[in-house]
Amino acid sequence: MTIAFTAMTAPSLSPWLVDARAAAQKAFAAADAPSDREEVWRYSRIAEITLSDYTLVEQSAAGPDPIDIDGAAATVIIRDGQVQEITRSTLGKATVTVLGDHEDGQSLLNAVRGDAIDAVGHLHDANVADAIVIDVPRGHLVDGPVVIDTYTDHEMGLTCPHTIVRAAAGSSITVLERRRSGDKTQLVVPVVELDAAPDARIGY
Repeated sequence: MTIAFTAMTAPSLSPWLVDARAAAQKAFAAADAPSDREEVWRYSRIAEITLSDYTLVEQSAAGPDPIDIDGAAATVIIRDGQVQEITRSTLGKATVTVLGDHEDGQSLLNAVRGDAIDAVGHLHDANVADAIVIDVPRGHLVDGPVVIDTYTDHEMGLTCPHTIVRAAAGSSITVLERRRSGDKTQLVVPVVELDAAPDARIGY
């Protein structure tokens, strides 16, 4: 089963996500710029990046052909931060959906990561939209990988991909997430949340 999204323009957002993004934007505006004097950024080039120079991409491009993995249980195609297509093949009882369509979406976002603690985290939260949620019920084994293929190519564009994987007790899933980009100057701020219950296995 394939679900195509009209993702060439910015997605509509749930009211709770609009409010959460607005609060995060205020927190970002008040936060100190990240510094390589901080342990988490010590070996990075964060000092060379001015976060406010980048603008959220509002219109996605088609991009290159997605990765083709034989036996994939599902494939998600994301271009410039927006979901363009979800193909569900052999998921069984597992589900793959976007955050706004998930009944527990509001409680799921950042449930594993927790609240953002610096400007980079606030920037992500102020611009997250088409987060992917993968749920595997108790005892279910997903035979093939869930493939998430992302591509960005927008000059001075900002994208904030977000992946949430929840595996209930005794379940198993593998997620293959590939990120590619064109040659334009851009900023990608990803977050991945993996929630494995006892005896569950997540390969990422």
